[in-house]
Amino acid sequence: MRLKRTIKAAALLAVLVLIGIWVLNHFNSPELKGPAVIALPNGIPAQKASLFERLVPFSWSWLWRLKDSIFKHETILLETVGIDGRGLSKEMLADLSLGNTVFTDTNGLKIWIANDIKLNEALNRFVRSGRTPILFRPRIQTADGVQAQLYAGMSGPVAAGVSVGALPRIRRDFTDLSATITVTEAVTNPPAATEELNANKIASVRTNFAFSARIQLPKGTGAFVLPAESDDKNKQRLCIIITAQVPAPRRR
Repeated sequence: MRLKRTIKAAALLAVLVLIGIWVLNHFNSPELKGPAVIALPNGIPAQKASLFERLVPFSWSWLWRLKDSIFKHETILLETVGIDGRGLSKEMLADLSLGNTVFTDTNGLKIWIANDIKLNEALNRFVRSGRTPILFRPRIQTADGVQAQLYAGMSGPVAAGVSVGALPRIRRDFTDLSATITVTEAVTNPPAATEELNANKIASVRTNFAFSARIQLPKGTGAFVLPAESDDKNKQRLCIIITAQVPAPRRR
């Protein structure tokens, strides 16, 4: 009789522990309410420690292991494709059939959310046209709630290239993605007419594109980001396609 009571008490305690872990782990995971896109002018906000992390000491390693074994982080593959959109005409944009924009900022930057098939068709059309070459295509593999950063470019005192930061929150029907994308290039100032031809040139860094937003991407969709067209036809107009692929769970 006493043994049965002990087993019941242990089972009840285990259930309460699991419920407590779930509550503490999800307490600080707010959903994005309102529009599908929210600008992040200050970049991705610093992550707050969850209630579980604040209340459970690291010395309770058994509880941390139990949490990690039950609430495993889903992995996600994020791809960012940069395209030179100077040759992108209004007619070509209309032919992409991306639907209505979901976001427009004060500088004229627009965002569409479309299914992956449409975005892949758009990308293939860009490649075939020859007028909108692909400039970069970095990929980041990370996990739910794990912030990741990728940089590709030159290193040294004057670093220029592509920097992508991402913080995905994987939900049942969508991915809540906070992302930052910055594209810079090294600019060399030509010597003045009075200087010698072999004079040292002064290098600086110019930002060609800076984007930071929180986007809700329903399953099977991605984002198409298009900045406003510049009056300077020689200035690069960088278009971005963002996709998020969550692998299907393996069957046992």
